[in-house]
Amino acid sequence: MDETRCTGPQCRALAVEVVTVLVVTMGFYFVTMCPTIGFGDTALIVNAMMRAHLDSHVNNHPLSVGLGYLLTQLPFGSIAFRANLLSVIFGALTVSLLFASFRVHGVSRLIAVLAAAAAAVSHSLWWHSTIVENYAVSAALIAGCYLLLTLFQISTDRRFLYATCVVAGLSIFNHVQNGFLCIGVAVAGFAALYRAVDRIKALLTCLLCACLGLLPWFFLVAREASSSLGLRGALEDAFVGKFKETFFSESVGKAVYEVSYLMWWQSPLGVMVLGALLGIFWYISRFGVSAPLLGMVTHLALTFAVFAGYATWDRFAFLLAGFVGLHYFAGLGLGSLSGLLGKPRGLALVTVWVCITLLVGPTVYGNVVAWAHNPLSVWHRTHSGGYSSNLYNQAEYVANPNKRSYREVEIFADLLFAKLPPNSFFLDDDSRSYYPLADYFQRYYGKRRDVSFLLVNSWGFSGWGLSTDSLSTLVERAYYLDKPFFVTSTGSPYQTFFNTIKKRIPIQFERFPLSADRWVYRLVTVNADSRQLSLEKLREKGLLKPTLIQGTRGEVNLTVANVLFSVSAGLQFQTMSVFGATWLMDDQLFVPTTNTGGELEFVLQSDVARRDKLALYVTKAPDYGDVRISFEGSNLGEFSLYAPRVERVRIELGEVPLSPSGGILSLKVIGKSDSSSGYKMGVDSLAFE
Repeated sequence: MDETRCTGPQCRALAVEVVTVLVVTMGFYFVTMCPTIGFGDTALIVNAMMRAHLDSHVNNHPLSVGLGYLLTQLPFGSIAFRANLLSVIFGALTVSLLFASFRVHGVSRLIAVLAAAAAAVSHSLWWHSTIVENYAVSAALIAGCYLLLTLFQISTDRRFLYATCVVAGLSIFNHVQNGFLCIGVAVAGFAALYRAVDRIKALLTCLLCACLGLLPWFFLVAREASSSLGLRGALEDAFVGKFKETFFSESVGKAVYEVSYLMWWQSPLGVMVLGALLGIFWYISRFGVSAPLLGMVTHLALTFAVFAGYATWDRFAFLLAGFVGLHYFAGLGLGSLSGLLGKPRGLALVTVWVCITLLVGPTVYGNVVAWAHNPLSVWHRTHSGGYSSNLYNQAEYVANPNKRSYREVEIFADLLFAKLPPNSFFLDDDSRSYYPLADYFQRYYGKRRDVSFLLVNSWGFSGWGLSTDSLSTLVERAYYLDKPFFVTSTGSPYQTFFNTIKKRIPIQFERFPLSADRWVYRLVTVNADSRQLSLEKLREKGLLKPTLIQGTRGEVNLTVANVLFSVSAGLQFQTMSVFGATWLMDDQLFVPTTNTGGELEFVLQSDVARRDKLALYVTKAPDYGDVRISFEGSNLGEFSLYAPRVERVRIELGEVPLSPSGGILSLKVIGKSDSSSGYKMGVDSLAFE
């Protein structure tokens, strides 16, 4: 089509083409979409969508969460199925926007379709278009900005530049990584306007438009800043969170290798990389080193420079922003190549090149894991999937964007739920299955709420899973108390934790089969003949101070020292005087559980054998859960700890038998009311009479 203008018929024809590409691509992504939940990050974002939880934290992605919330309200399919539709829609939108850019630049219809198809089946874009995540939404926003810069390049109409500023600002509302897009757009705007007669007014208009797009994000940051975080804490959470040490953690040599490999992996016959180089040369020859080009290249350079050293398994997700830009230039390069070689030879060559790519890429992605099973294969090191081979096929999940048959996580979860003994404790890390198990199947489908799922702090982030000390204490008590304690692996990342624990107790793990080819590991416990011997051992080691019941009536403050067993990573005293003077000793025992399964156990020991009426003073709050209270395995009742305001309440437990040998009082989080925003628990004291 004509690069300089778009008549009514031309615009309508282009719109029909773009919509056709959108619908066809959406159908392709829908057919290859994952039908259920995927890895941990997918459960995190589904959980945020279900709760419509929006904040400015770098790991929240409020635009995706808000749009996903609408999709999760659909009346069909599983929750994960509905959430996955978000990526299908925005992945297809990305491809259609790239196609529109090609056509606006004058690329022929056939070459534009081929270039769009090559982008659609490139690994990262296809991968993120078949499973719920935030990256497909970001990709569409980036492709939209590139299209608007294209329209500005061709027409010089500033309205397209102003619109680009709005979209770029809005993109940060989805992922702060898109700040690089904002920088690129700022470079383009300044380069285009700094010589203009009205440059001050025009640049201020650009800034105003960017702020308009940023407004939702500004609102969230301001809301977080007004909380206990303060402005500095809110900004740190919004820009890097706990991930700052992960940036630039890769050596330069390895970073260059990894990025080069991922570039090749997106398009094994080089359509993306070689086409992009041709496209940039064509762009310069056509427009010179123009303002839009400077903006787009700045965005690409920052994306690859920063995330090349970002050492995570999903680096290809963070680099998707750069891959979208490369595909934009690749489409222009394919168009210029077909023209340089002349028709029909050039058209035929490009067609054959791309068509073979459309076959080779999906073939490699779909078979590389099978090839990797051979120890002599070049793929064995990178795609053999040893990290989680005893649980499910993680390598297939990472390698193959076609997830239409991928139910591995769901199958593993069903096997685990069927096999684990009642009231088990299951230790996992966030790279395997913790979040799907706890924040999806257990939270939204109510499966095995008696199981306590525990997260190990393998990344070293404060407040993110069990620390070495917390895990050591937990395993030691499980060892002596004969608790059914399970772990996904005895290797990485648990070795350091277990080596530390072995200095205190001689722990061992044995295989616990789930099926013929799947298993986890169970802690081999002391399994003492007498529980009393185990309690005495814990007392000797200074790990237990029983709660003593003496006299005819009284009230005993409950402390950390009284806790026999807890699965909380952050069990702590919490000062309560700010909420009034009703709490004994002005504090409570606070259990910051994030899901069902949180548990506290106390040993109640009396001076003589007796039967007493017991009452427990607990805290109710807006983010507290529902608890089941039992004594020696006998259920004393289930109680909601939710209240719109923080308050201390008395729960009558009835008459229970006490003895000098001790009995175990247990509190376990089993759910929460719809009104509550969390699963926390607070315990103050025990009254008896």
